[in-house]
This record gives sequence, structure tokens and C-alpha cells, in this order.
Amino acid sequence: MMNYIVEAHALGDKMGVKRYLVDVTEARNVDSAVKNYEFAYSDIKKADTVNPKARVAALVCPGDHSHDFIETVLYNAGQPIKIFDDLSKAQEYLRVK
Repeated sequence: MMNYIVEAHALGDKMGVKRYLVDVTEARNVDSAVKNYEFAYSDIKKADTVNPKARVAALVCPGDHSHDFIETVLYNAGQPIKIFDDLSKAQEYLRVK
């Protein structure tokens, strides 16, 4: 996952993109709380191309709460992400200035 995030942010930096829609409807978060915490506070911080000011909306399947904890720890670590189970609401969130 980290490789995709780094690649997207590097391309976004080149193209002036600061808003990302991530579709994880086909992926449940099966990592432990410890792994999620390490990802938010260590792994993602090491990637210098990840823009902490980027606005990120993650689209999940309705009823999938497996991403809730990572949303919280990423937000607390200064990498805000917001989870949605409705595409139109995610898109609306990304359009807000």
C-alpha cells in the first residue's frame, strides 16, 4: 500500500494535485492495531513525497468498519483522511475548498 501512496503523491506533486479519492471497497483492513499505528506514525512519515496537507477521501463498502481505526490514527498523526461509504459524499468532500 505504501508504494501506491508514495507514487500517487509524487505524481500529484508534479501535476499540482492535492486531493485524492482512494477506492478500498474491495480491500478490508486486516492489519493489527499496532501495524496501523506504526503505519501512521512511522512508515508514512518516512515517505517524504506524502503531502500531509493533501485531502484524502477513502471509499469503503457500506458496513465495512475495518478502516475506522486507521482513519483515526492517520488523522491524529497529521495525515488527515476521511472515510465514506457513499461515492457522491466522498466527491463532495474533495470539492470543498
